[in-house]
Amino acid sequence: MNSDEERIEELMLRVINREATADELHYFSDWLKIPENAACFEQFKKLWNLTSGPRATPDKTKTELHQFVQFMHEHRNLTSRYRMRKIYRVAAWVAACMLPLMIAVWGWNRWRQQELRTFAPVTNVIPGSSKAVLTLASGEQILLKPGEVAKNSLGTNVELDERNNILHYLNKKPQKTALKYDRLDIPRGGEFTVTLADSTVVYLNSASTLTYPPVFHEKERKVFLSGEAYFEVKKEDSRPFYVVTDAVTIRVYGTAFNVSTRCHGNTQTVLITGCIGIFGNQENAPEFRLKPLQMADYSPDGVLNRIVNVDPRSAVAWKEGLFVFEDENLEHIMDLLSLWYDVDVIFQSERVKNYHFTGHMERYEQIDVILKAISKMVGVHFSIANKTIIVSE
Repeated sequence: MNSDEERIEELMLRVINREATADELHYFSDWLKIPENAACFEQFKKLWNLTSGPRATPDKTKTELHQFVQFMHEHRNLTSRYRMRKIYRVAAWVAACMLPLMIAVWGWNRWRQQELRTFAPVTNVIPGSSKAVLTLASGEQILLKPGEVAKNSLGTNVELDERNNILHYLNKKPQKTALKYDRLDIPRGGEFTVTLADSTVVYLNSASTLTYPPVFHEKERKVFLSGEAYFEVKKEDSRPFYVVTDAVTIRVYGTAFNVSTRCHGNTQTVLITGCIGIFGNQENAPEFRLKPLQMADYSPDGVLNRIVNVDPRSAVAWKEGLFVFEDENLEHIMDLLSLWYDVDVIFQSERVKNYHFTGHMERYEQIDVILKAISKMVGVHFSIANKTIIVSE
């Protein structure tokens, strides 16, 4: 491309379509640091979101398009005339692609009926919090929860920082003999942090389990994970660190990365910094090295599906107290919300599972705020009975 302006024009679409390379994402991230640029991109995504499902109407489409164009007129100093013309063409193309489908499949009357339906208020669903169950090698179980001091002994090399909700294992001399294992279970609606005996820090998301030795072996450090966790591994050249899931083994060379086993049973590993090798849990499976800002996706049986460049914000946002949904389908979004808010989800229509939504929201927000945002943009209806969310058209 010949200029920064041309690059941004293309990147707006490439980022939304999740086609941007790691270098492009770095460039785009710097561009977004300017508030006016970020506002421009948010306006464009609003318009783009209308392609997420068949709920938008001609009037709604025109309204969003009008608001986007008006925004660009009001901020003409942000962009050249050339960029303005191109963005107009892109916006018009989005609307042109949508309108025939919207008109043919969903008429105005049907949409109007949905708009008049009220959103049921949520009173009995609260965000998750720090809590976990520690099972010692002896089989003894201890509830770790703010304000509730464990009555049982945690062990000779374990401390609980109740203020920050962190479980600390003290660094002891590595063992030569067979290891014993502790297990940390995070329930739905929970999260917790543990510092292992080698000073590696593990942030565990809701509905996750980490199994690990209180003291590592002298030749290697190995832990077992199901669910989702963010690792900050202490580098030791003489003792490699391994994370094992049902599908893969990750060899860590001193780095930070996120591992999730939640996407349809697949194991997805996103490298933030450093270097990791990953291979399927099969005989003679090859090891693939990841570069920073890459994701490896493995099937449940340990077969590599793909290695792609990604924007890591979506993968690690949960650790920072955020939900970041970038063109995510509604089924996956509701899976994540169900784990954090400890609710069940029922879809009354299979079709709405494939509707898509883009949005950034506070993880500790009340769930009705999140559901209202999704309902407004995607056009589905949410209601809650006890602790079950019902999703309908």
